[in-house]
Amino acid sequence: MWTPELFKAYEEGKSRRYQLLFAVNGGAFALAKLLAVPQEQTGRVLVLGDLTLLHLSVGMVLFTALMTVDIFLFGQNMRARVPGVFGWQGKAVVTGIGLLIAAGWMVVSVGPPWVAWLLIGSLVILAVVYYLTERDVMQEDINELIRVNNEINEHEIHGTVEELAKLTASELAFRRRGGAVVGRKDFLDNPNPGEQTIQIESVQVYGKRAVVTCRVNRSGEITHNIRLFVKGDDGKWRVLGWANEPA
Repeated sequence: MWTPELFKAYEEGKSRRYQLLFAVNGGAFALAKLLAVPQEQTGRVLVLGDLTLLHLSVGMVLFTALMTVDIFLFGQNMRARVPGVFGWQGKAVVTGIGLLIAAGWMVVSVGPPWVAWLLIGSLVILAVVYYLTERDVMQEDINELIRVNNEINEHEIHGTVEELAKLTASELAFRRRGGAVVGRKDFLDNPNPGEQTIQIESVQVYGKRAVVTCRVNRSGEITHNIRLFVKGDDGKWRVLGWANEPA
């Protein structure tokens, strides 16, 4: 579940990267337009010293590719922490922008526009196939973990131990708010029903392991939780480790 702080960090990080991408490319385009001098004897276009327009274009295509990958990886990383952000739409936008900028540099330096359009067409087809066939397993796991934690909270409220047992692994290390550490049996044998609310802070998925942090508010008494989950062969997430402490 997203929090305002994490969402703000995502928006600011994405904005800084896009600003750098556009600023550097815009500056390079302006430099090429102002300083480019065609050489009649060699056919080359010099921009600055021995730096040709082709050299500048190749460098900017590489820079654009690196920035596109950086934005993509940043979005993927934040998606694991802020569910719902950087979906297929965001991936399509950043890929499209990167391709258009790279194609612009190719047209400027190479000349025949069909070269750029051929590149754009082939990459767009690959991108569309990827986005349409992608199965975002991590996002599915995040959504399921959020659901499981909300379900755990409901079972704690009502003291439904039988259902709570289904969401715990065969072994469990449980640290109570006061510091005592108990096992699965003691945890299930001593339910503490009562009204409480849960606020999930973050969900981190590592293959078949996941860490969920959250805050539980019971009558104004807030307890911070760190929960370790494992995914069984049946595809279900169960809590293996659970550490509480006063917030």
